Amino acid sequence: MGKLNNIYLFGKSIYFYIAFIYVLTIYKIYEFIKKKKVQYLPLFLIINIIVFSVFLFLLIKYDKGNDRLKSGCLSIILVCIFMLYRAKHDKRGKFINDIIFNQNIWEKTHIYFFPQEFNNQELKIIEIKLKQILDILNSRRFDKKAGVAFLWIKKSRNIITIRLVNQLNYKCEDISESIIFAYENIKNTFNSTLNIRGEIDKKIELHFEILSNEI
Repeated sequence: MGKLNNIYLFGKSIYFYIAFIYVLTIYKIYEFIKKKKVQYLPLFLIINIIVFSVFLFLLIKYDKGNDRLKSGCLSIILVCIFMLYRAKHDKRGKFINDIIFNQNIWEKTHIYFFPQEFNNQELKIIEIKLKQILDILNSRRFDKKAGVAFLWIKKSRNIITIRLVNQLNYKCEDISESIIFAYENIKNTFNSTLNIRGEIDKKIELHFEILSNEI
């Protein structure tokens, strides 16, 4: 470790970059587990907290390493504790994530959704609405994947907003009309707004609002 103490990149100690890379790795593994086995998230984070707590304790007890190494361990522990709180809510939102990631409509799906913003009743509302949306899309039985989807689910006061952006590409050219027809069906069903831009690489944006006491 003595040699590493003297290594700096862009004014930062090498330990800063090691801690950053490890935190990023934890986050990526966290996102992977959330999609596959959300129930194991707390265990994954608790193991990291225990391992780095023991490592930090040993560094302090035997006066090994420098303050930057100890700070890196402490940072990793604090990040894992924060993510442990988030994991509790991600377990609450498990069914919504499952609905999105288990579908077979899009090539890739990116979802921006934080369950801690919603109570259990609101999560149930979102679950029902997403099922209804995906039922309409699945009813069209597309021959190909319908591009890439980006989904934002947010709440402002007592209004839940769901924004779905479907970016098509050249692979979807021969089924684009069928895709658009499905979204128009959703628009009419939920009294939402629908914007379509572009020609071959069409960008379809669906947006609607739900009162949190609707159900």
